[in-house]
Amino acid sequence: MINTILNNVNQIPLLPQNVQQLMSIVNNPQASTLELVKIVEQDPMLAMQCLHLCNSAYYSLPVEVTSVSHAVRFLGMDTVAGLAMAAYFQSLIPSRGSNQGNPWLKGLKDHLLKTAYLSEVIAKAGGSIVAPATLFTAGLLHDVGKLVFSKLDLKVAQHVYRHVGENKVTLIEAEQEILGTNHAMVGHQLAIRWQLPEVLMDVIRYHHDPFGGEYHQTFYVFLANTVVGILHNDSALQESLNTPDVLSVSRELGFTTDQITEWLNAWSNQHKEKTSPPESLTKTTSSS
Repeated sequence: MINTILNNVNQIPLLPQNVQQLMSIVNNPQASTLELVKIVEQDPMLAMQCLHLCNSAYYSLPVEVTSVSHAVRFLGMDTVAGLAMAAYFQSLIPSRGSNQGNPWLKGLKDHLLKTAYLSEVIAKAGGSIVAPATLFTAGLLHDVGKLVFSKLDLKVAQHVYRHVGENKVTLIEAEQEILGTNHAMVGHQLAIRWQLPEVLMDVIRYHHDPFGGEYHQTFYVFLANTVVGILHNDSALQESLNTPDVLSVSRELGFTTDQITEWLNAWSNQHKEKTSPPESLTKTTSSS
C-alpha cells in the first residue's frame, strides 16, 4: 500500500513553469521584485488576477492600479505566488459533480478555501506579523495529501472512512492505522516534489501536530482547520476550542479562547458581505 501511495505522489503533475519560477523567487532571499514582475508580465491570466486583486474592495485603494509592475510591487512576492498556486491547485480538484463518490474529495475545495481564509482572519485579528498571503496559501495547501489518496481504489477510501465512524477516531488516525501513513505525511512528500517553500511544507506536514513543526503559520492553520466546519454551532465550537491541543496552541500564540471565538463569530456574521476572499483568490482557472 505504501508503494502504491508513493507512486500516486509521482502521478500528481509537477507545478507549471510559471509557478515553479515564482516559488524559486520566493525561496531566494536575493531575488528582486523586478524578476517577479517579468514572470507576471509573461502570464496574462496571472497579470489580470494581480490587477483585479489590487482594485478589489479587499484593499479599497483610493487610486485604480493599472500597471502590472505597480500591482506586483504592491502585492508582494508571497501574494503573487499564492495567486498562481491557488489557481493551479484548485484546477487539480475535480468539479463538484465528479467527486461526490470519493470521500477524500467531497467538499474539499470549500474546506480549503475556508481554512485558508480563516487562517488569515485569526492572524490579522491577533496582530500577527506573519504575512497574510503566506497563510492563505498555506491554508489552501494543507490537505494536498488528500489529492494523492483520492487516486487509491474507492474501496480503500470507503474502508478508511467507515473505520472513522465505527471506531470514533479521527480521519488522520484511521489513515495511519489502515494505510500505514496519513494525508499530512503524503502531502509533505508531494510538497517536496513540488519544491515548495519550507514554511508551506511545514504546514502541510504538521497541520494536525503543530508543535512538531518549526513555523508559527502551522499554528494558525491548525486552529482554522479545527473549527472551519463548526462555525455556526456554538456548543461544538466551544467544545473544540477547549480541547487540550487547541488550548496549548492558543497559549503559544498568546490568545484566549474567548478572543478566538469573538474573531470567528465576527467573521462568520460578516464574511458574505464584507470579508469574502477576493475573487482572484478563488478562481479555478489555472494560470499555467
